[in-house]
Amino acid sequence: MKSILQRGGLYVTLPTAAAVIIYALVFYLPNRRQIDRLRHELHTRRQVTGCETKTATIVERQRELEETQSYVAHWQRNLPREDHVVQVQAEIAEIVADSGALATQISPGEETLYPSLVWMSLKMELSGSFPEVFDFFRRLEQIPRMVWVDDLQILAPHEAGKDLECEVNLIVFRDHSENSD
Repeated sequence: MKSILQRGGLYVTLPTAAAVIIYALVFYLPNRRQIDRLRHELHTRRQVTGCETKTATIVERQRELEETQSYVAHWQRNLPREDHVVQVQAEIAEIVADSGALATQISPGEETLYPSLVWMSLKMELSGSFPEVFDFFRRLEQIPRMVWVDDLQILAPHEAGKDLECEVNLIVFRDHSENSD
C-alpha cells in the first residue's frame, strides 16, 4: 500500500509542479516585467513633474527678484545725497504750508547709519483742522523722496471748532555716500 501512495503521490506532484512552472513562465514572469516597466515609467513621470514644479518655482522666484531689484533701484534713485537733506526738510515745510496746517516745531533728530543709507529722524508738531492734517499726509506720501511716518499722535481739541494737534516723527532716508554704489 505504501508503494501505491508513493506512486499516486508522484502522479499528483508532477502535474502540480508542471502547472506551477507553466504559470510562472506564462503568467507571472511576463506580468512581473510589465509591472517593473510601469513602476519605472511612473518614477520617471514623477521626476519630470517634480522638475516642472521646480521650474515654476524658479520662474516665480526670478519674478520676485526682479520686483525687489526694481524696488531697490527706485529707492536708490530717490535717496537724497547728504547735501540735499536741507532741501528735503524745506520740501516737507512747503508741504505743511500748502496743506494749510501750521508747523509749530520742526527739529531734526538722530541719524542712524546703515551700509548704503542713512536713516534720519525729523520730529514735527502740527496744528490744523482734520482736512488740513490729512492733506499734509496725503501730500507727504506723494513726494518722490523716501519718507516714513515712524510715530504719529493726534490729540483731540479741548473745545469744539479748535484745531487738532499732531506730533509726528518722520524718518527721512538719505544716501550714505562713502558706502553706496
